[in-house]
Amino acid sequence: MPTWDNKRMGMAFIAKRLDRIVLKLDIIEEWGMPLFLTGEDMSSDHRPIFLVWKELNPRFGYPFKFNRAHLEVQEYTENIKKKWMEIKDSDMALFTTFREKIHSLKKFTKEWQIERK
Repeated sequence: MPTWDNKRMGMAFIAKRLDRIVLKLDIIEEWGMPLFLTGEDMSSDHRPIFLVWKELNPRFGYPFKFNRAHLEVQEYTENIKKKWMEIKDSDMALFTTFREKIHSLKKFTKEWQIERK
């Protein structure tokens, strides 16, 4: 997508990709190759370029699935209750959505599963 245009209409319109990104090879080796996204900015004749890095080793097809067997483990149920109370009693509890609270419990469960193994 062009990163610059002359803001004219019709036959006088010119659009080019003028801007370039220079990255050090070490960054690409450590973080992988970024995606280059061109933003929409109407305040300037140059559009911003955003670099977005993907995960180096993405895991496709492995969504989180709760194992109901955890509910039979006393240690897990006690820890999850304690974690819920920490979330509920925190200073930010009024500003935390239910989705964020559940996400926090999901993260806790993933960590607990790894520790248990």
